[in-house]
Amino acid sequence: MTDVTSPSQSMRAVSRIAAILGSFRPSQPELTLTQVAQASGLDKNTVRRLLLALCETGMVEHRGDLYTLGVAVLKLQPAVARVMPLREAAAPFLHVLTHGTQMSSFAWMPDETSAVCVERARIDTVQIEAAWSSTGRSIPLHLASGPRAILAHLGPAQRQAYLARPLLARTPFSLTDPAALEAEAAKIRAEGHAFVADDFVVGLAGLAVPVFDRRGGLAGSVSVTARSDTLAEPEVFTQALGALKEAAAAIGIRLQAQP
Repeated sequence: MTDVTSPSQSMRAVSRIAAILGSFRPSQPELTLTQVAQASGLDKNTVRRLLLALCETGMVEHRGDLYTLGVAVLKLQPAVARVMPLREAAAPFLHVLTHGTQMSSFAWMPDETSAVCVERARIDTVQIEAAWSSTGRSIPLHLASGPRAILAHLGPAQRQAYLARPLLARTPFSLTDPAALEAEAAKIRAEGHAFVADDFVVGLAGLAVPVFDRRGGLAGSVSVTARSDTLAEPEVFTQALGALKEAAAAIGIRLQAQP
């Protein structure tokens, strides 16, 4: 039987499926049909048909009126080649970092206009554990310490292109002025770390340092998160920064050792 599907039709179908899968977020892992339609920008009939097809593949699961991503999506994560080197290199050191600082720790990698959390080691504290802190979460480069450490070490043209975009505020303390962010980037490069408080979640602060690969290029960043008042204490800050620098250096060595 001849396949009469045109390339444009195939691309449209793929785009629609991507939009549906992208509707699910850590903050909203379960959605109704109406919510998926609203988030994806597609009509309900199209969404219903594609959700049923995705359920048959295990990519989506259906419980009552709610849809959620299925286990089949999770099985794809280890196959994301670009994530693997940093994730595998960082994992053991994040656990050491979390144990030593008693703070949740994260490894971030750049991805166009955001930073993606590729690994984390959390501390079991209610104030710290939240949907935004999960592996796979993407955060704009101008927000939070890990993403901002990456923004500071992008090439000038790439950073300026990002700062020319509309920059949304997450809290009243979010920094969105391009000139101020450029100045902050220079400060981060000079001091070797990014400290950001209350700009993504009021009451929480992050401290991050960059991670460089075997060629000296930017591989990502590592960060820790704690209550803003706790991380601002000089002793706590100094201890956490030292531990972060050790972790970043060790991760970089592991990246250099890979073929």
